[in-house]
Amino acid sequence: MAGSGEKPENPNFQQCRPNYQEGQNMTDTVRGAAIKGMTRPSKRFATGRVCAQKGCETKLSQYNKAEYCHAHAPIKFPRVRGKIVDGEE
Repeated sequence: MAGSGEKPENPNFQQCRPNYQEGQNMTDTVRGAAIKGMTRPSKRFATGRVCAQKGCETKLSQYNKAEYCHAHAPIKFPRVRGKIVDGEE
């Protein structure tokens, strides 16, 4: 039935989609407004910063808020949500 071009069996179909016409796709009837206004600029940090690790001279980006470069950044573990699965299952 879906996509076959036949009339729907639901008698309320025309009430749900009053602008529907035969052979018309949903993308033809759905419209939205364009995004207006300016997006805010990216946050910047001081220029000329280097990695805080002793002996590392890696220059950090002005858009990187971290004190360390990727190679010396402390390991961060993501927050895990949901069921904890045992290895025995």
